[in-house]
Amino acid sequence: MVSILVENDSCGDKAKNLIPPFNLKGTPEELDEGFFAHIKQPVRTATGLLSNLENFMKQVELAQANSAMEKEKSTKEQKDKESKNRKYSEAMLNCYLYKVL
Repeated sequence: MVSILVENDSCGDKAKNLIPPFNLKGTPEELDEGFFAHIKQPVRTATGLLSNLENFMKQVELAQANSAMEKEKSTKEQKDKESKNRKYSEAMLNCYLYKVL
């Protein structure tokens, strides 16, 4: 019996731990004869899944970073607008008070 476990240490998703090992049973001659033919597709599938998980996690992190940047930008724009409105209101109030006095 031969057991193969495909791992990708750079993948940060814990779902990678749910992929079970691929087990092959047979005589030594049978395993020698068809080993690579039998493991080719399952290993490709597992490797592709791990790669997709890794890419997905990177994209999620990127989206979160961009979202934080957008929130910061929006907050800054809002503060600038409030500051300008406050300065305008103060100037208008000072102008009004100057005329009254």
